[in-house]
Amino acid sequence: MADIFTPQSRTIQELFDGGSYFQVPSYQRPYSWDNEQVDDLWEDIYTAFDNDEEEYFIGSIILTKNGDNKYLDVVDGQQRLTTLMILFCVLRDLYYSKHRDITKKNRIEGRIKNLENGYERLKLRTQTQNQNQFEQEILNGINFEKFQSQKDVKDNKFLNTALKFREKISPLLGDEE
Repeated sequence: MADIFTPQSRTIQELFDGGSYFQVPSYQRPYSWDNEQVDDLWEDIYTAFDNDEEEYFIGSIILTKNGDNKYLDVVDGQQRLTTLMILFCVLRDLYYSKHRDITKKNRIEGRIKNLENGYERLKLRTQTQNQNQFEQEILNGINFEKFQSQKDVKDNKFLNTALKFREKISPLLGDEE
């Protein structure tokens, strides 16, 4: 009898590399993280990085195959996956756009979208509005000039998370807020 459930340990790089594509099915709730959850994830990741920890458990992510579709359905962990994707987009738009290191820029771009076939690594099928908003305002480039503060994006959880990450990353880059 084949295993119904096969746990695998993956790094974030392995999760967002190669041929892995994820979709949040329509039955999942929309992205809902607030500042507190974003702060907690950032603190965990940054502390692990600062302490030079080789491994950090980001939480379980449960994926299922969806027929012949190239995307895996995210059964659990969609809030974390979406938040990590927003973090990649913030890094792309804050750091790599300024520093022009094409190798590093391509590495982070490859976590967002496959550079060969153009497939996005994460699709949100929770509501059409969410997918469109996510693609236009996050995946296709974050317009930090347009949205200066979290008050500007009070009802947009994606942009709120992006601004929260900008607030965390800018001082590390020596940028003024």
